[in-house]
Amino acid sequence: RRRVEMRTHADGMGGYSYPEPAETRILTWHFCALPVWSRTESIGLPTSCEGQIDEIRAEDFDQHFTPEFKLASQRSSLARHSSHAAAA
Repeated sequence: RRRVEMRTHADGMGGYSYPEPAETRILTWHFCALPVWSRTESIGLPTSCEGQIDEIRAEDFDQHFTPEFKLASQRSSLARHSSHAAAA
């Protein structure tokens, strides 16, 4: 799963920073339909993305994520899980 949003951070003085565009990807393993493991990775996006936040595609900033969060890695993992399920 992925989420693109405007994110704020605590500024250390009781307030929040100016909102910044960010993309977050979430990997979750399920066992019997229950989530048993989850990991997230977020990257900050250029401020020029602010006006297009709803139009950002997963491919647009894929190269900035670590290998296990890249689309190709997620697709190959999904294919492996699907082939194991079909064989069972």
